[in-house]
Amino acid sequence: MTVQDVANFVDYVGNGAQTSFAFNFRVDSASWVIIDFMDNFSGTSLNIDQDASPGGTVDYSIAPPLDTPIHIQRVTPLTQDTNYTRHDPFDSESNEDNLDKLTILIQDLLAKFNTLVVTANAGLIWEFVPFSGNRTLEITDAFKMLQSTDTGGTQQVTVPPNSTVAFDKGTQISFEQKGTAILSFVAGAGVNIDTPSTLAVAARFGIVTLIQDQIDNWILAGNN
Repeated sequence: MTVQDVANFVDYVGNGAQTSFAFNFRVDSASWVIIDFMDNFSGTSLNIDQDASPGGTVDYSIAPPLDTPIHIQRVTPLTQDTNYTRHDPFDSESNEDNLDKLTILIQDLLAKFNTLVVTANAGLIWEFVPFSGNRTLEITDAFKMLQSTDTGGTQQVTVPPNSTVAFDKGTQISFEQKGTAILSFVAGAGVNIDTPSTLAVAARFGIVTLIQDQIDNWILAGNN
């Protein structure tokens, strides 16, 4: 048997009528196929000869609704199930099956690594967002650098509760006091902000970061 160098996933968008979705990457067990949309899922069928005709179909009893994203992916288990007996004849078929599985596993891990690299690199490009006046944080502020620009007085940033704006745990938002107005932070209803110092930036051009370590609990650290 051989393993072709093909992607280990395929994406579809439901049209409200299609109930069967094909994939062409080799899998040795239906349990290796992971589907993110499970409503009315009826099963995974594999082609009989995964060497000559790799892949199979994912089937639904009722067609996924219009515009529903459907992600089908192979996730190979990190196991070696063959037990070799000493002095037995060399079983070339089992040996080749194990090499095939190792190749498939490497493909899966490489695809996952490439996804992580792309995601990480995207996060390294910092978007700078100037703002004036008081501001209540929005979901689109996550992982950005917000720059206060007012001159004189105080600019307040309010951190809303998770019930209003559902930031993910681990969200980080950075701030620079670009103007001369003192940049300070206010906790919304039910929100707690931990800080080793004060809830205000210490001086102009100072930078602080808000980090949500638990839902509705944030850490403020930096030049404060």
